[in-house]
Amino acid sequence: MSGHRSSIFQTELSKTSFFRQSVVSLSTGGGQPNLSQDDLKKLWIPIPSIGEQRAIVRFLDHKTAQIDALISKKQSLLDKLAEQRTALISQAVTKGLDPTVPMRDSGVSWLGAVPKHWETWKVTHGFNRIGSGTTPRSDNPLFYDGNVPWVTTSELREDTIFDTSQKVTEEAVAQYSALKLYPKGSLRSV
Repeated sequence: MSGHRSSIFQTELSKTSFFRQSVVSLSTGGGQPNLSQDDLKKLWIPIPSIGEQRAIVRFLDHKTAQIDALISKKQSLLDKLAEQRTALISQAVTKGLDPTVPMRDSGVSWLGAVPKHWETWKVTHGFNRIGSGTTPRSDNPLFYDGNVPWVTTSELREDTIFDTSQKVTEEAVAQYSALKLYPKGSLRSV
């Protein structure tokens, strides 16, 4: 039996009522029972034969392989369901709920075709309000490479903004009150 499997066997054996009763029967003392090393050596531990141990290992390996195969199949199913979910959302977003509606190219490569009656706006037309801020000092590294998207005037002229070319830090927003964070819902709907 390998060292690892032997230690597992010993750990599991020490949890059995047989083992605990054997230890208690050899213990001496009142409030705090004691067990000498000589008494511990007298304990009898049932150990399956090598053939039985190998059969147990084969059985456990076989069952573990079956469980691993089931886990793999479940993961594959979860992956396919996630793909189906993404495709369904994409179809609903790009084609709407009517699959017979006439389509046109969106002009956005990853989006593909959209219903012909949908409008395309420049980003600047989608906001209820646009503020002009101020530019944080470019010589201060504490103000740039943060995680706050900073939309520039030139980006507002674009049809679509997927990401901003620059990001400022929370420190820049705190230092420059003219920089505005627009909350969720700032895009207007028609």
